[in-house]
Amino acid sequence: PACELNVASEEHGKSVEDGLELMETMRTSGITFGNIHSYCALLHGCARAAGPDERAAYGEKAIKILRMMADANVEPDKEAYGHVVTACARSGMLFRSVDLLRQMADLNMAPSRSLFNLVVDTCVREAQTGNSIAMELGVRVLKIMREAGVAADAVRCFALMDSPYVGEWCTHCRLKIFKVLQEMGTEESAVMEARRILEKYDAVLDP
Repeated sequence: PACELNVASEEHGKSVEDGLELMETMRTSGITFGNIHSYCALLHGCARAAGPDERAAYGEKAIKILRMMADANVEPDKEAYGHVVTACARSGMLFRSVDLLRQMADLNMAPSRSLFNLVVDTCVREAQTGNSIAMELGVRVLKIMREAGVAADAVRCFALMDSPYVGEWCTHCRLKIFKVLQEMGTEESAVMEARRILEKYDAVLDP
């Protein structure tokens, strides 16, 4: 038999823990959760509860719930993926966030602009606090956005370009971001600002 679970409440973290415990208890009794709404409720709780430090565990819990869905032959929909991306991004799980955005795009579940922006913002924050890989991951997100026909926010692009890293690979990433800005038809004033950032880091444009 299957049943439906509702974990939407103010105490999102506790709701997730209680929901997972209930699922495990009922699973051992032969009761499975075959309704996607039950899983989406849990994933929504993870997305709301996720954050830095000890709350980062909710990103991993969201991934665990995705696996549970696969085991129960429940296909994740756009809403489910969106909650997992949100939980992972808020937990600082950048690689997971970007991989899931790519999966959504490949499955024709076009991520929303706000979801893209959330992951870009996470890349910017991580890059500004010492994660040198975050700039490259931000470039990947911008490429997925371009493929999906979603225009990147120029201010976010500037922040990513202005991450405090030097070196050949970082220069390559800055030039990639500049190219994205050009290809999406950014206003000339924004292009000029991007050029200023390139000059700041001695990044040379191809003639």
